[in-house]
Formats: sequence, structure tokens, C-alpha cells
Amino acid sequence: MQKKLALIAIMQIEKSAAGAARVAHHQIRYLKKNGFEVHVFADRANKAAVEKSGAQLHRAWLWKGTGYLRRKIFAWQASKLKSRLKPDLTIGHGDITQQDLLFLHNCVHLAHEMIENKPLPASHEMHKAHTPMLTSHSGLIVANSNLMKLDIINRFQKSEQQVQVIYPAFNEAKFFISTDHKKANIRTELGIPQNKFLIGLVTSGNFKKRGLDFFVLVLEKMKPELLEKIHVVFVGKDHFSTPAHLPIQQLPVTEEVEKYYRMLDLFVLPARIEEFGLVASEAMACGAPVLLSPHVGAAELWDNPCEITCPLDVDLWAQRITKLMSDPEHLKKLSLQGPVFAKKAGEEAISLAYEKLFTKTYHST
Repeated sequence: MQKKLALIAIMQIEKSAAGAARVAHHQIRYLKKNGFEVHVFADRANKAAVEKSGAQLHRAWLWKGTGYLRRKIFAWQASKLKSRLKPDLTIGHGDITQQDLLFLHNCVHLAHEMIENKPLPASHEMHKAHTPMLTSHSGLIVANSNLMKLDIINRFQKSEQQVQVIYPAFNEAKFFISTDHKKANIRTELGIPQNKFLIGLVTSGNFKKRGLDFFVLVLEKMKPELLEKIHVVFVGKDHFSTPAHLPIQQLPVTEEVEKYYRMLDLFVLPARIEEFGLVASEAMACGAPVLLSPHVGAAELWDNPCEITCPLDVDLWAQRITKLMSDPEHLKKLSLQGPVFAKKAGEEAISLAYEKLFTKTYHST
């Protein structure tokens, strides 16, 4: 019997911290385990990581340009590879025009509106790339949250049946509550004070989208005697200048990000928009209490999202953190509930969703 062949097209599968790359790796492992020969077409890629997951890598031709033209050339090359390989199943990640399944990771129109307070210009490369792709795609679109699904349906006049929500999966073998990794030990390794209430914002970058500047204003609002008890760390590849008088420290991006989650007293993500936020579900799984903005898709994992969300108002955030710091029992409750709710986005649960999705799509192609 001839082996089934799957093609995954994604421009960047280079950085392991990026959510889209982690989703693609989970897809590779799932398809490989279920009898597919998996091929990945990418512009920037970590070949060793792709092959370790179980796929054969095809690189896009090197082209030094950027922007919309680069995207057009990538999509054209992907179509040529697709014609040659003749895959049984083609999965796109927002970078190509011909695909059986379109997995989206960003609402580029909504994000621009939420961050810049104005519509995405028609001249913007992402408008020119995503608008025709989403308008013309007649197959199934996989959104990473109900937040994203609602925007796609309303903005591009899609039906409920055309958009399915599948959360990005976190690695349950990596992200879990660990009794072997004590907060004190991890903090000692990083030179972080033991007697401080440790708050962390972990992300891959794009600090404006994730609200790091907003959180600095929150700290400015807190009473001086309370601020003395706090230490804040943030993680991301971008540069961000923090006021010298505030207890804020930038930590390096690491492959062992689970250590960061496990040492925190509170994980925060005051994002202006975060379509899902894999870091939030990972933090939950590691037992870190979380506080998110209402615009973080991962809040949907919680049965009562209001319990872990706070509107993007500086005073309200300062009040909520002050209240949490004075209520260790509630923090403990959040810590214990987090891994339970996070399981909805664990690899085991998402693999079951993939089984239904890929089986249906494969048999219909």
C-alpha cells in the first residue's frame, strides 16, 4: 500500500519559541505517527529540528527581498513543489494560496486595529497577503481560538461550518507541575531574590502587542511599599528599555522556558491582542497562577475566564495584583486549577482533534 504524503508549508519554522513553529512540529509528529510521509516547505527553518520531528525539509530558494513580494514568491514556489509531490494532504499556515487546510495563527486585521487603533492599510503586506487568501479560501479554516473564529466569520463572511477551533497544543511531557524543580533553586540559578513576589511576562517578542509597556504603567501605579515586595521578569528576543527605578529584569530566551514558569508567583499577559497565547497555557500547565487581558484566546480554556482576566485598565490591573498578593489561598487555587484547564490544549487532547480533522480532510481530498 502506497504511503500517504502530506505537505506542510510555513515560511518560518526556525525558532522553537514561536507558536506557529511549535504547532507545525506537533502536526509533523502527529502525521508521521499516523502513517504519513511528511514534507515541510519553509523559507527559514531549523533542519535538524524538522528532521527530528519526522519530516523532510524543502527550502525556498534564497531571495534577499522582504515584504509582500517575498511572500508571493514563497507561495509560487510552494505551488510548484505541490505540483511535483502531489500530496494527499496540504496544510498551509497563512503563507500560501493552495491548501486543503488553512491554519491561522494571527488575525492581522484585528491585531492592527487593537494595537494601532486604526484599520490595517490596504497597502500593508499582510493586508495584501491575507485578505485575498481568506476571501477566496473555500476549504476549512482552523482558528486557534474562538476569539479568532468570530473575527474571521464576521470579517470575511464565513459560515460557522467553515471555521473550526483547534487550540495550539503544548507539550505535556515538558510543561507540568514539577516537585523536582523548586522555585528557590531556579531563582538562585538566575540570581533572583528569594523574598520577592515574582511576576513574569514570557513571550517570543513583539512587546507592544503583548502589553509590556502597559504593564510598566501598572507598576508605576502601585504603592511604593508594595512595589518593594515585587520583582518582575520578562522574556523575549526584542529590546525594551525599562525605567531604572522599577524592579524589572529581562531574562534570555531559553529552550527550558518551563523553568521560568515554575519559579513565578504570577504569570501575566496584558496583551492588546493575543489570538491564543501558547505561553499562557504552558504557564497554567506548570502551575503558575495567571492574569491575562480579555483579548488573550487562551483564557477560553478556563471555565470562568473572568477569574483570570482583567480589562486593560492600569488602575484595575494594579488593584487586581494588589489583591492577589494579599490572598495566597486564591493564588494556590489558581495554581492547582491551571493544569486541569490547560489539559484542553495538551497534545493528547489536540491529537484527538487532529484525528477527526485530518481523517475527514484526507478522505475528502
